[in-house]
Amino acid sequence: MSAIRCINPQHDPSWEARLAAFPDATLFHTAAWARVLSQTYHYEPTYLVLGETAKPDAVLPLMGIRSWLTGSRGVSLPFTDECAPLCHSPEEVSLLVEAAISLGRSLRWKTLELRTALFPSLSSRSPSLPLSPSPPPPVSPSPSLPSYQPSTSFWSHRLALTSDTAALFSRFDSSTRRAIRKAETGPLMIEVGTDLSDMRSFYDLMCLTRRRHGLPPQPWRFFANIQNEIIASGKGCIVLVRASASPSPLSVEQSADDRSPSTPASSFGVPSVPWAQGLKANVPAADPPAHRFNSVERQFTGPSRALAGAVFLYSGSTVHYKFGASDETQQHLRANNLVMWHGIKWHAERGFTSLDFGRTSLYNEGLRRFKQGWGTEEKRLGYTKIDLSSGRYVTAPDRASGWQTPVFQKLPIPLSRLIGRILYRHMG
Repeated sequence: MSAIRCINPQHDPSWEARLAAFPDATLFHTAAWARVLSQTYHYEPTYLVLGETAKPDAVLPLMGIRSWLTGSRGVSLPFTDECAPLCHSPEEVSLLVEAAISLGRSLRWKTLELRTALFPSLSSRSPSLPLSPSPPPPVSPSPSLPSYQPSTSFWSHRLALTSDTAALFSRFDSSTRRAIRKAETGPLMIEVGTDLSDMRSFYDLMCLTRRRHGLPPQPWRFFANIQNEIIASGKGCIVLVRASASPSPLSVEQSADDRSPSTPASSFGVPSVPWAQGLKANVPAADPPAHRFNSVERQFTGPSRALAGAVFLYSGSTVHYKFGASDETQQHLRANNLVMWHGIKWHAERGFTSLDFGRTSLYNEGLRRFKQGWGTEEKRLGYTKIDLSSGRYVTAPDRASGWQTPVFQKLPIPLSRLIGRILYRHMG
């Protein structure tokens, strides 16, 4: 039987090369994302690897959260919408989950949470999992056993991209198309960038949005680390819409690198190739371009400020809409619709094939309708949570709202930021 090892990808310079064996690997399996979480919240990465270290058979990303407030636990992975185990068979996942249970008990974790639904070979076994450190043989699904239920469920939405932006536009709901047309006639300006100043502009909007939703904002260092570890290396971008006092038509501010093709950085160890090489039917032969932007001087005839923004991150040919924010007082300009539409066009024209809109609470019907309006495919996303003392699957409430909502809606942003800086490392 293959050995299972604990690895910290931050200390493994060949980690991305090892991920090349798994076509389903995403940005959230990489060492860069591990660094973002570890540097921001001081979590210790403990990734379980089955098989040879140089060429693993399966990988389960895992981080331990030690908290006096919410209890110690293992999560795969914190602040990540979805992070499925990498494997070639369900039996390999069973082995890794059993090893994670054993590890968690030795570290006195209360629970183990996987940001994915379990595979049938594990989830159909029984609602009570054996806690032996020796992995049992795989068990085939049996209809006589109680059915597996996820601990928490969300909506997920995904949009198939094509370079035919007119066809994309035609798939949107009529209300979404009207909002885009209205935004395009307003005194707005679009920016696509990767600078820390762009992230700072977005973070200011995020603080407003979180207060509107009755939640403290995540700490600034989380977004600064995303910019430094991921976006600055060409694995993402920030789209902002700014207001200008000028009544001139909508303009798009781009750097020289945006107007001409660049050379992509490799992903998961794939050698870099020029942008145009291997492109066929809008599908990149290797990874999409690692887009880089030069700082540009932006001039306006009047005051300008960000009205809406989005942070996009890249996994191969997939774009992740990771964060979105807007100034609600200027909602009549429909800047948030313009941000999303430009993000869709910009990435579709550069060979990306899919846009992941992230997770949505089952109770947030407004956000669900917004994402449905873009012609997305909707699915249910389930998480798995195991109580390590009893070995049973447990349910967890979706804390999209609660008693704290009206409190944070009234707090000054500086105080809310301070609370977020203290609390978020306990949440995960």
